[in-house]
Amino acid sequence: MHDKPEGIDFSSVPQSGGIPKAVIALVVFGVIAVFTIGASVIFNAGFGHVWPSLESLRIDLSKAF
Repeated sequence: MHDKPEGIDFSSVPQSGGIPKAVIALVVFGVIAVFTIGASVIFNAGFGHVWPSLESLRIDLSKAF
């Protein structure tokens, strides 16, 4: 009923061309960006916080930081 067309070989699986270099570069850039943002969050985590509690009781609340 359906004949296989002449000249097409279905006996093997095509090989992959691999991962493009642009994708690898984007992954590397993304990993660097994640660690950079994480480092900035950790570095800036103490901003606006006063510790220990003895010092926090003496904060002048009438003016902004």
